[in-house]
Amino acid sequence: LGFRHYALRITNPLTTQLRLTEEPQPMCRPAYLIFALLSASNSATSSQQIPEINTDNGTPLNDNECSLYLAQSSISGAGFGLFTTRDVQDGEGILPYAEAPNIPICIVEDVAMTDWVHHAYVWSGRGLAQFECADVSDSIITLGSLCNFHTYLLNVEGYVDGYDDEAVDRFVHPSAGAFSYHKGQHFNATRTIAAGEELFIGSSNYVVFIDHFLTVRAIIACLFTALTSSLQIDKFLYFFSDYGEDWLNTREGTFADNVPRFDDFDKAGKILRIMRGAILNSTFEINDELISLVKDASGVLDDRVASLIPDTKAKYEAAVKKHLDEDSLYADEDSLYAMAIAKSTVVNRGVNWIKENGICMDNILPGKSTIPFIGQGAFAKRFLVEGSVVSPAPLLQITNSDIMLTYDDNDDENDEFVSDNDPSGMQLLVNYCFGHKDSKLLLCPQSNAILINHCSSRKNGGNYCGAEGPNAKIRWASGWDPDTPIWLEMSLNQMSAKSGEKSTGLSFEVIATRDIKTGEEIFLDYGPNWEDAWELHRNEWKPPNEGTKFGNYTPLNSVRSNFLFRTIDELKKKPYPDNIITACYWYEYEDEEYNPDERGYYMADDYIYEDNLDTLDLHDIWPCDILEKMTGTHYEVRIIREEEGLDDVLLTMFPQESITFTIKQYTTDQFLPGAFRHYIEIEDSMFPE
Repeated sequence: LGFRHYALRITNPLTTQLRLTEEPQPMCRPAYLIFALLSASNSATSSQQIPEINTDNGTPLNDNECSLYLAQSSISGAGFGLFTTRDVQDGEGILPYAEAPNIPICIVEDVAMTDWVHHAYVWSGRGLAQFECADVSDSIITLGSLCNFHTYLLNVEGYVDGYDDEAVDRFVHPSAGAFSYHKGQHFNATRTIAAGEELFIGSSNYVVFIDHFLTVRAIIACLFTALTSSLQIDKFLYFFSDYGEDWLNTREGTFADNVPRFDDFDKAGKILRIMRGAILNSTFEINDELISLVKDASGVLDDRVASLIPDTKAKYEAAVKKHLDEDSLYADEDSLYAMAIAKSTVVNRGVNWIKENGICMDNILPGKSTIPFIGQGAFAKRFLVEGSVVSPAPLLQITNSDIMLTYDDNDDENDEFVSDNDPSGMQLLVNYCFGHKDSKLLLCPQSNAILINHCSSRKNGGNYCGAEGPNAKIRWASGWDPDTPIWLEMSLNQMSAKSGEKSTGLSFEVIATRDIKTGEEIFLDYGPNWEDAWELHRNEWKPPNEGTKFGNYTPLNSVRSNFLFRTIDELKKKPYPDNIITACYWYEYEDEEYNPDERGYYMADDYIYEDNLDTLDLHDIWPCDILEKMTGTHYEVRIIREEEGLDDVLLTMFPQESITFTIKQYTTDQFLPGAFRHYIEIEDSMFPE
């Protein structure tokens, strides 16, 4: 789930309650119309070498034309958003590749929210990332962190792209554990997206389709500026998409009461359809008074629904026109009207406006770096002129880098890391952030600029790239981010306060220092202190010793290719490598007729997942023990739920295709003792006093 935050303003800055600015008017209007509207509101329910770059349907993309832009969001008060300037078909990738690695972050206990703002932008762990540690979040850049959310207009969802723990051998090379092995997410359209639309993101397990109509079960984006502008905006508040409608529903009596839910758009769409039918079949003159009646009548039942109903003739006609302009994607007339209302809550930017006012986000193409053993690199997707922006980089601030410290595990039965007096290292995220030797501030890019590797003109260490040095550099954002100059005047304490408010305001941009050819790898100079730290690490590095926690290790991909599943009795004689466990696809099936047998086992022969098990979310894939082999393709298994504080579950006739090998917590390369950690340096000339 995305944790992107949204801004909304409150009528009275002294309260967190939203209120309508208009009081309900007396209901002295045609009775048949009111009856129809009341019935509609009660009955409405939700429906539910650079390779050639191609779209998912095989159509070549024009590499010379940018199609993904960062620009002012179409949602009022939401800051930046991402836009496409080409038509994207349902199921097609927004980009035909995963942009950059995702970076697992082990949740830091008892950390003040003022110390970092990532907690408002990271995702819950998905796929293999969720097995990295006991409580993990995922930093997923660009579409994962810069896309906004809308409860009704969701059009993008992400899919885990892969994992490569064979990119470097922990027993051979000192770069093991210094970069993420998770390949990121591939983001696809969940409906046809027209050129010029903003991208609104959702998680795959929170989006379902019924008759080709998008239904959202539990995701909240932002509080919309209503069609009638009846929700005024004066003071910023924030909430996060992972909380969803359940989070809002548990906050009765607060601003959450006025946030339009998905069902509210459905109901408003049905009301608008009945409105139009009644008006077309009557002799009434359409005027503001009649339209206001409808809004007031709706408010008798539900203020949220009423906030979405037009209150003037002009707004009514605009909504109807939007409905008539909609295509046949949606299942029925009510859905078309609901979508028309939802689209009226955002500003139609247009392709030309986006190109003129936005900044390109897809100049970089990921690929295997030309430097061995460091994972992916950034390659120019098109010719980049000297002085042009290679990539904008909105930043998330960590105002106290000490919260990134990690500690040795306590070797107890849970194998969990605990804090003591001697930190053993830092979180992997640090390697993707910028810092300065005289400050605890870290600044972490939220674009694919994180792919850019290091080289310099210095010959004393690191990656030497000739007298010319690297072909790119960073600088503070130019005019496209008006907040950066303001934030550069802040003290660290003031930035900490902003972090507590879940606010961000700094951005870099990566600039080409000379012409960069298509397909050329892009490099930055990480700084002399970074080079010195890497040289020291490389000279002092030693591989893990056999017999230690990290010594009995086999890469996951190799295990999956060469190992067979073993029962718990077989494991006593021939255990798996220390970094490997088994995991099972399972969800709690609630049915009063679904009961265990006399041994306590539930029948599980229909727990079949036909897709890649690595794409599953938390609570769909669980650590499990294989107890017995029943047939050539079925087992008895135990689902392990102790970390959730729940009883284990016994299953019989569990299908083999729903079992997989996965990584054991705290055993991957990022937890290696002494794994290289150092921030990328901000030059003295750039860093504020």
